[in-house]
Amino acid sequence: MSKLGPDAVRARPASDLRCTDSQSPQVCLWPEHAHRLAETARTVSTAVEGLQNVGVPAPETVTEGGRQPSVEQWTITVRQDKRFTDQDILAGLGTDLTMLLVSSRSDDSRTGCPEDPARAAQRAFDSEAELSGWLSVHAGMNPEQARLRYGPRTWASVSRVLDGSTNIQMEWYRTTLAQVRCMPR
Repeated sequence: MSKLGPDAVRARPASDLRCTDSQSPQVCLWPEHAHRLAETARTVSTAVEGLQNVGVPAPETVTEGGRQPSVEQWTITVRQDKRFTDQDILAGLGTDLTMLLVSSRSDDSRTGCPEDPARAAQRAFDSEAELSGWLSVHAGMNPEQARLRYGPRTWASVSRVLDGSTNIQMEWYRTTLAQVRCMPR
C-alpha cells in the first residue's frame, strides 16, 4: 500500500518556492519556473496596481503554491513554455481572482438573486465570465486579447463597462460580484 494515500499525490512543500526578495506583493514560483520570476513579478506588480485602481485590495503574496488562496494570497499559474506569455498569466490571474473574490464573501445574502435556480445559475455563470474578463483587462491584459479569450457575447458586455467612468466601473464590479454569488448551492 502506498504512503501517498487515496489520491496518490503529495503536496509540495512551500519551502520549495522561490520568491522575490523585496517586492510587494511578494511573488513565489516553483523552482522549475524560477527563471521566469523577474518577468512574472513585473507582470504581477502591474496587475496589482491596475486592480487596486478599481477597488481590488492588493495581496501580500501571489504564488504558485496556493493551497489556501485568500484575499492576502492570490494564486498564479506559470508555464515553462515560451509561448506562455504575460497575457496567459493575466488570464489565469483574472480567473483565479474571480473565484477567490466570489468565495470570500462577507455575508450569505442572496438579495437581488432570481428565485428560479436555473435563472440564478445562468446569471451567475454569465456574470462570472464578465467579471473575469474585466479583472483581466484591469490587470493589464491587452483588450484585443481579452476580446479573443472571452468571446463576443462576454466581451460586448465588458467593453461597454470599460468605456464607463471609474465610478461606474466600480459600481458594476460590486453588482456583478453579487450576481456571481447568486449561484445556487
